[in-house]
Amino acid sequence: VNGAVGMAKRGLHVLLVDADPQSNTSWVMTQGRGAEAPTLTEVLLEGTAPVDAVRPSGTPGLDLLPATGRLADVNFALAGEMGRERRLRLALAELEGYDIVMVDTGPSRSLINVNVLNAVGEVFCPVDGGVFSITGLVSIQGVIAEVRQFLDNRDLRLGGLLLTHAKRDNLCKDVEGQVRAAFGPLVFRTSIPSNTKVGEAHAR
Repeated sequence: VNGAVGMAKRGLHVLLVDADPQSNTSWVMTQGRGAEAPTLTEVLLEGTAPVDAVRPSGTPGLDLLPATGRLADVNFALAGEMGRERRLRLALAELEGYDIVMVDTGPSRSLINVNVLNAVGEVFCPVDGGVFSITGLVSIQGVIAEVRQFLDNRDLRLGGLLLTHAKRDNLCKDVEGQVRAAFGPLVFRTSIPSNTKVGEAHAR
């Protein structure tokens, strides 16, 4: 959310796609009202034109393709369908006029996230200061390699890692050191500290 708003404020025309069944992005961007159909669910399942599901946000230059909790049903509904990994790629290809399309996903491996990886060019991954983050990074690298090999997206790459929820303790310092040693320049110089003000900003 913050990345999309920041780019829009720099003058770019941005589309933010909520591909997380928790739909927190849509909740924030609609100021807690939630999204009404059509949403990404209708685009992926029913063939609704994506332009009919896109709506403006409260930020000039930033549009939203929202989600609701119904998006979780897509993983099961598409399981036996033809072209199930290509639905989002084909839908986004119909949209024109955007400088950046940013897709927010959940952390788990799912058919929705495979659709996302088959549609985008780069993956930017937030990394918190816990030891399980490193395991997750190994997993996401493997999934990216599989998508490049078996699906349509041969140019997919890991674009960057952003350290978030960073605390000033030894655990976070150790994790940051390991991540920077393993991934080098892929890790952004800036890290986002743990701060209750971020949660308060979303709530307000």
